[in-house]
Amino acid sequence: MRRWGAAGAAPPQEAAAALPAPAPPKAEPPPRPAPVPSGPPVLLRDHRILTFAPQMLCLALHHAGRNQMRLPVGEISAAELLPDSQAVRFRFGPQGRAGEVVVGTPALAAMLIAYCIGAGIPVPTQAAKTLEVTDLGVKLELRIVLTAPPFFKPRNAAEW
Repeated sequence: MRRWGAAGAAPPQEAAAALPAPAPPKAEPPPRPAPVPSGPPVLLRDHRILTFAPQMLCLALHHAGRNQMRLPVGEISAAELLPDSQAVRFRFGPQGRAGEVVVGTPALAAMLIAYCIGAGIPVPTQAAKTLEVTDLGVKLELRIVLTAPPFFKPRNAAEW
């Protein structure tokens, strides 16, 4: 019988030899490739980002929002971006004394799309649209993914 006390202590080499050696660290497996889409091939991608500054939001509300919403009487004096609630607060009259209106994303999107159409900025009807209120402005994203060629109508030089 062996004693591991002070008098009959085993040398440190023997105690270390009894323990198995630590395993080397396992290598990370290689990353998997991205899944291949099973649908039709994408022929064309169009991704546009329109960012509206607060001054442009005031113009858009003046030109395209007056007919769509009930607004206080008076000129639009300021637009305050509210990214936490995804809305914009518009103030009317001098120093905002005539009132204020908070416009959420559905009404804001309709107003900005109507303004773009009126201003001649192309907004395709088939595009997927998303709207986000950020600290810098309101971001309207338009995305089109075509998997089939669109109809092509030849034009003469006078139509361009």
